[in-house]
Amino acid sequence: MTLPIKPLSFKPPKLRGLPRPLVDQAFERDYGQSLQQHNATAKQIAALGDGASGAQALALFEARANNAVEISLFECFFGSLTDEDTGESSAQLSSAIENAFGNMSGLGTHLKTAAAGFESGWLTLVRHNAEGSLAVSWTSGSTGIAVDQTCLLAIPLDNNIRQPAFSNSVDEYIDAVMQDLKWSVLNSRFSGQHDNDEISDDVLCSPEALVNDVDSFQVIDVRLADDLQADDVQVAGSQWLDPQKVGEWADSIPDGQAVVVYCMYGAWVSQQAAEQLREHGVSARALAGGISSWRALSLPTQALDEKAASNT
Repeated sequence: MTLPIKPLSFKPPKLRGLPRPLVDQAFERDYGQSLQQHNATAKQIAALGDGASGAQALALFEARANNAVEISLFECFFGSLTDEDTGESSAQLSSAIENAFGNMSGLGTHLKTAAAGFESGWLTLVRHNAEGSLAVSWTSGSTGIAVDQTCLLAIPLDNNIRQPAFSNSVDEYIDAVMQDLKWSVLNSRFSGQHDNDEISDDVLCSPEALVNDVDSFQVIDVRLADDLQADDVQVAGSQWLDPQKVGEWADSIPDGQAVVVYCMYGAWVSQQAAEQLREHGVSARALAGGISSWRALSLPTQALDEKAASNT
């Protein structure tokens, strides 16, 4: 079974602690690579049929399992971050933190101590489900989390991810992560609730759905100027149109033509543009995760068109 990409729920440039290049790279390169490898292996296994066996099949099953662990850790990490109000830990989670680490500062200290000396793998904060206690530990990308534990937070320690912003200080890196934590998510994980990552087909189009039926859509780049300045490509076959002038170009879209609009991360810019298009009678959806998710899957891109380039 192939796995869908889970878009970022925040805009990396607006994070308080972690720098945009670090998050973009971790998402588009590292997470995306793990996802592509998993799905390619899943297709190889499917091609072998129900009678798959032997050394080749065993190696493929192991590779898929390892990638699935890495993917789950990345999704735990990204799902823990926010560019909005970080909120506070719940009374239950605060009590568990106090029992395990003394206080929130003590949690930070334990995370830094556990991370010291590692240049790869993952730092995790887990809940032991039986007794509800917390623990900090290191794990490899293939080992993952024990079945009797729930992962509240996973932090990648790969030196290639931390460089250059935090190459000399893991403590500063941990501090930066702590600044961006979305405590409502950690509270929910602690209480046993799962992250809600479902994509609504009514207003959003996944990258996988678009690339499999791209000829059915007119694809429009609606990134703002500052996002265009940070990029040099766009989705293949798309054209840039000004997101601040949707009302002026909406009527130029042929009757009955379905549209997918995208911005950098699939947040309010593209979703607002899609909503305005629907108000003009256009069947429009926003690309889930924007061009960031598109690139993470190594889907086709092209150089910026003339209109987009003139706004950089």
